[in-house]
Amino acid sequence: MKTLIAYFSRTGENYFNGIVRDIKKGNTEILAEHLQKIIKADIFKIEPLVPYSDNYRECCEQSHKEKIEQKRPPLKSDLPDTANYDTIFLGFPCWWGTVPMAVVTFLEANRINGKKIIPFVTHEGSGIEIILKDLKKICPNSEIYEPFECLGSNASSEKEKIQEWLNSCQKKEA
Repeated sequence: MKTLIAYFSRTGENYFNGIVRDIKKGNTEILAEHLQKIIKADIFKIEPLVPYSDNYRECCEQSHKEKIEQKRPPLKSDLPDTANYDTIFLGFPCWWGTVPMAVVTFLEANRINGKKIIPFVTHEGSGIEIILKDLKKICPNSEIYEPFECLGSNASSEKEKIQEWLNSCQKKEA
């Protein structure tokens, strides 16, 4: 069986240490690319059909509305056939304390169940407490492992920590 790295990441204005600044490569994408160099897995970028606004405030409003309304934004690319993958490293920023709805679309559309799901998550201090519970609800028959988490603003300097996490990746006990 094979491993897939599936990730959602956003460019444009992002929040960094109390300020909003424009970025050309998303924080989670930086982690996904580094992870791919280490584990040599296939990689897939989760992209909504209609991109989120580059404006930070507008993106926050749109993503909050999606969460409240439980909308599943359609995705841009054909989804990979996940039948041949037993492990999926799943990367995304923590939005509103949980999984972005574009990632939920990916998981549900692929019927990701019965797989090992190993999350890696960026945030700017919001924490990830709800994420594991929500992933369990979305993929109830999957093994959800303890996630790698880091401040998005530190993503490019987390290479050593990613390697340590991979070396000691432990399943979170429910």
